[in-house]
Amino acid sequence: MTSRSARTAVAASSTGPKRPQIRVRPGTRADLPELLRVYFDAFDPIVVNKLLYPGGTSASAMECFAKDFWPEEKKTLEAEAAEAIFMQERSEIVAFGKWNHVKEPQPEEKWNVHKPATQEGVGEGVNVLFFEDFIGGLQKLRRKYMKGDPCLHLEILAVTTTRQRLGAGSALLAWGNQFADNHGYTYWLEASPQGYPLYRRFGFEAIEPHDVDLAPYGAGMKPEDEDWGASSGADLVGPLAEGHFRTMVMRRDPQRS
Repeated sequence: MTSRSARTAVAASSTGPKRPQIRVRPGTRADLPELLRVYFDAFDPIVVNKLLYPGGTSASAMECFAKDFWPEEKKTLEAEAAEAIFMQERSEIVAFGKWNHVKEPQPEEKWNVHKPATQEGVGEGVNVLFFEDFIGGLQKLRRKYMKGDPCLHLEILAVTTTRQRLGAGSALLAWGNQFADNHGYTYWLEASPQGYPLYRRFGFEAIEPHDVDLAPYGAGMKPEDEDWGASSGADLVGPLAEGHFRTMVMRRDPQRS
């Protein structure tokens, strides 16, 4: 995420309503409050978000996140630019994808830049040290592999908890696959443990893990019912060390029909 939103995932749930009729549409700035609602609803249960926002999401943290998510100078997130597409059931936004579309090669001085996190930049109550370890590490891997080459990057995929496992995430991924294939783009993302199986089904391959030791941040032992990424790419990159959380950099090459 250079955005903290680099954490790409679909949270898991075993219950929910019957499969709805869902449509895809581009978003407008008026959607921003609903997009933030969906994002934090989907990600708040995950341990890394609890460590990022140990006291909950403060007003200033939410404001910083919103500015990073949708800069004020951007009035729309155009579908053709592959920056955002949203899933909607009737008039309710139930899921969204946020893409970065690099159309032309970028000079290194533009893409190879690291801006250390500051309390002012991320907001009151955010754990800056963990932010730099977790999000900063993902940003470093992004620079390593994506560089400034033309590509499609899925920055966020989020589905609200009451509408999970109903096909919204799959439909958004299918849209991204088609866009990348039509333009001949390599397609990148960073997968949480919850999202990893879905991305594998859509043709993404594991490239390199970002394993973060959560013990120094007070996470303690992993609860039995939580997935910290032990099965994410273990067959390709090795097992996950105890007490660590794994996010996997993944790539999908363009497919020709």
